[in-house]
Amino acid sequence: MTRIEAIRKLVDTFHLNNEERKAFSDSPLKIEEVVSSISHILTQNHSYPMGWNSEENFDGVFLEIRENELIGTYKAEISLMKFKVLEQQVFSKPEAAARFAISKMFNGNIDGIELK
Repeated sequence: MTRIEAIRKLVDTFHLNNEERKAFSDSPLKIEEVVSSISHILTQNHSYPMGWNSEENFDGVFLEIRENELIGTYKAEISLMKFKVLEQQVFSKPEAAARFAISKMFNGNIDGIELK
């Protein structure tokens, strides 16, 4: 697995196995690599994370391109199975939306892999 493939899998599934983590043994995971990967997924699929929907319950950030707008929705579970929109923004570029998602969802690491 190449480094780019490992990053794509990590931002898509939020998990890598031990073998896949070796892609980061020589150099740490950079935020810019994650921004690029999320932006690529968002541009291709018009949403990130794939398989999520803004109308469903989720804890995190959902990005979508809807009616020519790039919208980021940050939701959190506020009580058992009750979710609330905490923040919603419109972005002009996928990279800005990706940075929003990273800041809200990953808190400096993804699946224990530190972002530099």
